[in-house]
Amino acid sequence: MSPTRAGRLLYERACEVLRLLEETGRQVTAIGRHDREGIVLGLTNGFANVVGRDLVLHARRDLPTVELSVVEERSVVLVEALERHEVDVALAYEVHERPGLLRVPLLEEETLFVTAPDSASRRRAKPSDRGRGRRGSRPIKFAELVTHPLVMPGPRDGVRQQVLATAKRLALPLQVTLDVSSVSMMKNMVARGDAAAIMPYGNVIEDIRQGTIVGRRIADPPLKRTMYLVRPMSRAAFEEEGGILRLIERMCRQYVDTLGELATPLAALRDGALHAAATTAA
Repeated sequence: MSPTRAGRLLYERACEVLRLLEETGRQVTAIGRHDREGIVLGLTNGFANVVGRDLVLHARRDLPTVELSVVEERSVVLVEALERHEVDVALAYEVHERPGLLRVPLLEEETLFVTAPDSASRRRAKPSDRGRGRRGSRPIKFAELVTHPLVMPGPRDGVRQQVLATAKRLALPLQVTLDVSSVSMMKNMVARGDAAAIMPYGNVIEDIRQGTIVGRRIADPPLKRTMYLVRPMSRAAFEEEGGILRLIERMCRQYVDTLGELATPLAALRDGALHAAATTAA
């Protein structure tokens, strides 16, 4: 099904009216209360873990007229919060096209196969290696990965869906022995050797640096996911639109630098075109 020309025109005009109404209400409230502009930014656990602190501190220093609130959740929860207007803008993974949402792809990121370090690797590890966040050097093939018992998050999680889809496409059985929708619990179980897992580097970066978990890249095929900047099309532009988008761009570049070979910036981030792409519907 697709809308008619009249339907598309009606939708575009409705978005314009809603943006104007929201912007007017926010401006009147700000004038009456002399408040800073409130913006709610949604982040995933891994991204917040790597650059969340710097993002908040930079916002406080560089955007004095903005009251930034950060919500940390799984991508699917952030998208639903955007649609309920509980979040103003989010950085989320594998966001499919949805009516009323503007998506800007920012970067592509590999996930890791994570396990407890064996006794031999514990003896070989040096403090300097752990301090640099060294990952396991030898990649693991997907066909080998599926032979390990796995702890995985709930059915709605994007990483789980990708793993299941890849296994189905390759006709390989998975050993999902535990379902746990808690990042901290998953890491604890991996570190204790109860099961292996497939997780973003950002979720386990400190554990790898400390040597309590070993991360290996996945090959044949690698498991990659795309991060998007997502915002409602009906959402009026921020008063500090340029400042917010520059802050997001700077933090995404810092995130890519931290992930190194595991992350690849896409056009909007690589070419400095984030502002133009993210304001298309504004």
